[in-house]
Amino acid sequence: MFNTNNNSYRARKFRALKLTSISTLALFWLLSSGPNVQALDNNSENLSTSVSVTSTIDSSQSIDTTTSEISTETGVAENETTTLISTDDSAPGVQTRAYSAASDTEEASISKDFYENLTNERVDYTSEIGFDFYSELPAPGAKADGRGEPLEKLISNYGDSYANDSVLSEDVTRFRRWEWQDLYKSLDQKAQENPDYLNTYRLQAEVYLVNKNYKEAFSQLDRILRRDPSDIHALSLSILAAKVTGEKEQVKNRLAALKYISPEAEEAVHNVLKFSDANNAKKVNYGSDQLTDMVPDVIAVFGQSPNPDGTPSPALITRLEKTKEMAERYPNIPIVLSGGPVRYEYAEADVMAKWLIENGISADRLILDDIARDTPGNAVGMVKAFKEHGAKKVLAVGTILHLPRATTVLKAYADAVGYDITIDSAGGGTQPSGSKQESERLYTYVNALRAGFLYTKDDFAKFSRRTVKVSYKDQDEKVIEEREYKLGEKIEFPTFARDGFTLKGWTTNSEGTKLDEFFPKSDATLYAIWEKNPENLPSEKPKELSQTGSKALVIEAPGDKESYKKAESSTIVIKVSEENKHSLPETASTVAQTKSLPKTNSVNNFAYSLFGFCLVGLSFAGRKKRFKNNV
Repeated sequence: MFNTNNNSYRARKFRALKLTSISTLALFWLLSSGPNVQALDNNSENLSTSVSVTSTIDSSQSIDTTTSEISTETGVAENETTTLISTDDSAPGVQTRAYSAASDTEEASISKDFYENLTNERVDYTSEIGFDFYSELPAPGAKADGRGEPLEKLISNYGDSYANDSVLSEDVTRFRRWEWQDLYKSLDQKAQENPDYLNTYRLQAEVYLVNKNYKEAFSQLDRILRRDPSDIHALSLSILAAKVTGEKEQVKNRLAALKYISPEAEEAVHNVLKFSDANNAKKVNYGSDQLTDMVPDVIAVFGQSPNPDGTPSPALITRLEKTKEMAERYPNIPIVLSGGPVRYEYAEADVMAKWLIENGISADRLILDDIARDTPGNAVGMVKAFKEHGAKKVLAVGTILHLPRATTVLKAYADAVGYDITIDSAGGGTQPSGSKQESERLYTYVNALRAGFLYTKDDFAKFSRRTVKVSYKDQDEKVIEEREYKLGEKIEFPTFARDGFTLKGWTTNSEGTKLDEFFPKSDATLYAIWEKNPENLPSEKPKELSQTGSKALVIEAPGDKESYKKAESSTIVIKVSEENKHSLPETASTVAQTKSLPKTNSVNNFAYSLFGFCLVGLSFAGRKKRFKNNV
C-alpha cells in the first residue's frame, strides 16, 4: 500500500519536472531569438506618462521628439532655460518652448549685420531710411569760466547721467561749476585716449549744445552713431543738432530713422520741436503788452544778471518796470521772482525783490526762487510755486527778446511734469534785431528739450526700440506660434517638436533656404523646415505584450525589411509610466529592468538551445533510473 502511494507521488513529481524543463527550454529559446530591449530609465520620477517607442539608426544616437540631452532631474535640455508653453491647435503635434534671456539694465545695441549699409560716411537702416554722418570736427575753444563752486548746486543740474560715472564724474562737477577751460580740455583728452567710451561723446555734446557749439556737438553725436546707429539718445540729440545747424534734410532723414527705431521717442522729440517752432518770434508777435485778454492768477518773472555791485542792470530794469506795470494791473495776485547768483554773488531774485519793494509792490506778494541758474531752472522753481498756490493761468514777464524761449521752456517743463498751465506774456525793452531773434530761436530748441526731459542720456531710458512680430509657421501656412522681438534683435531660433519629424531650421518663405541668422526689420514670417524621420523598423504590426483593462503595452516593430537590415544595432526604447508599471506582465517587467539582454541572431543562440535540450534530457534520464530502482 505504501509503495503504491509512493509511486503515485513520484509520477506526479516527474510530470512537474517535465513541465519545468520545457518551460526552461522555451525561455532560453525566447532569449536567444528576441530583440535587444533596454529600459529607458530606472528612475520612476522620469518615466513618461505614456508608453512610446523610439527607433534609432545606431544605438548611440536616439531621435527624440522634444529635445536632446534631457536632464534626468528636470526634464529640460541641459544648459537651456526653457518653459513649455503650449501645443498650438492650429498646428497639431507641435510643441513650443519659450527661452528666457538674461535681462540687461541697458538695451543692447543692434548688430552691424542688421543694417542695409553702414560705413564711416553713411548708414542705411533700410533701402528707404538712412542719412549721411556729420563731419568729424576737433574740439572747440572754451569760453571764459564761470564762478566755479558757488554754481554747483544751482538748478537745473547738468550731466546727471554721468554724475556717478567713474570716468566722467569730475567733469560733471566742472560742468556744473562752469569751469569751461578745464572741462573742454579734460573731455577732449579722454575722447582721444579711449575713443570707444561713448559716454564721453555724450557729455561733450551736452556741454557743447549748452554753450552753442552746435557743429561740434553734431560731430560728437555722430561718433556714437557710427558705432551704434540704433542709439536712441544720440540719434535724438543729433536731430536737435541738425535743427540748430540748419541741416533741414538731415532733420527729416534722422526723424524718419528715429521713428523707425523708436516711434515713442520720435513722437516726443518731434512734438517739442514743433511746439518750439510754433512759439518762436516769427510765429507769435511778442511785445510789450499781453497777447490775450486772459486774467492771470500769477505773474512769473524771469530774472537776468544784475550789475557786479548787486544793483539791477539796464536789461533787468526793463523787466522790472514791466513787472510793476502788470502787478498794478492785477493787484491781488502773487508774483514769482526767479533767478540765482549766476554771474555774481547776488541772486537775481533778491535784486528784483528789493527793487519792486522800493517801487511800491508789497513784499507779501513776492515768492522768491533764488537757486535757478538758467531758463530751464526758472521753469523748475516757477512750477513748484504754481503748485503751492494752485496757480494755472500764468502771465510771464521778461524782455521781448527772451519771451519766446521763456514761455516755450516753461510750458514744456510744466507739460513734462504733468502740471497744466495756460501762459500769456508781456515783455520789457524794445523789439530785438533779426539776428538776435534767430539766435534765441535756435537756443530755444536746446532749452525746450532740456526742460522736457529729452536731453541727457537717462532721459531716454524710458524709450526702447520698437517691437516686431515674427510668426512661425509650418510649410502649410499653419501658425505654430507668434513672438515679439526688439527691432534688430538677433533671433535665437526656437525649438519645436513634431511627431515623426526633425526640425532642420527656418526659412523666410515656404521654398527658401535655411537661415543661418535673422535680424527682423519689420513684422516677418518664418517657415519651419521639417525633415521626416527615417523609417527604420519592419512593417509588421506591433506586438501586443500585455493588456490590463484599457491599458496596453505595445512595442513597435521596425517599419520594413530593408530598414530592419540597416538597424541591426538599433534599440527599441520603452517608456513606461509609473501608473502602468505594476500592470505589466512578469516577463515585460523583467525586461524593463534589464540593462542589457542578448541581441537578435547572436552567435550564442545555438548554445542556449543545446544547453536547454541537455537539461531536459538529463532530467528525464535521472528520474527514469531512480524510478526503476525504487520499484
